[in-house]
Amino acid sequence: MSNAIPPVYTLGRSPTDGRSKASSWLALETGANLCSITVWDTGEAELDQAELASAQVHSEHRDLQTHADLNDALAILVVWLRRPPG
Repeated sequence: MSNAIPPVYTLGRSPTDGRSKASSWLALETGANLCSITVWDTGEAELDQAELASAQVHSEHRDLQTHADLNDALAILVVWLRRPPG
């Protein structure tokens, strides 16, 4: 059993106010990393990871076509989230 503190998460969705592209996002934060994914209804996705101590940021754009593509993107977020500082 791990003593790790679970990440804090935020879910969001763009308002339904007639925007041309609706989006939903998930942000996850541990003591060391902040990771997020934003997915638009077009299938576009942005993945972001920030190491909080160093302020280093990594971003990745993806075009999601299948559920497997989304699963792969979420798996990347988990890897990033678990990265130790440094």
